[in-house]
Amino acid sequence: MLMSRGFIATSGDWKRRLHMNHEGRSLIAPSDLEHLECEDILDRIAEGILVLGPDLRPQVANREAQSMLGFHSDPLPRRVPSEEVLTLVRKAREGAGWMEEEIQTWFPRRRNLRVGVSPLQGDRTLVILHDVTEEVLARR
Repeated sequence: MLMSRGFIATSGDWKRRLHMNHEGRSLIAPSDLEHLECEDILDRIAEGILVLGPDLRPQVANREAQSMLGFHSDPLPRRVPSEEVLTLVRKAREGAGWMEEEIQTWFPRRRNLRVGVSPLQGDRTLVILHDVTEEVLARR
């Protein structure tokens, strides 16, 4: 990867400048550029985003998901460290539809999460995590 995860675009033609060197030759393949854009977008979303493979191993995890669930991306863990999340994933796969539920996790710290789960093509699963800890505390 030619670009660090912390890259921030500062002008409208950043894509062109990133894609070409000073002689106008391509530095990055268009498919790599699209991947970098998606990664940058995912890391800017306030919700945690996970994509799990058929074996429930994380294939994609943005920074928020890593923070909420207590793992790092290098490398991604063999399994999601939250049995509560995995239970919802299994339920959604059995029912083959969107599920949303509020759960409480204890690692890496106590949190209340609203978790949305949806099966994807190829026996993969999308998991969206939203930290609602402050909302739950305010309701008490």
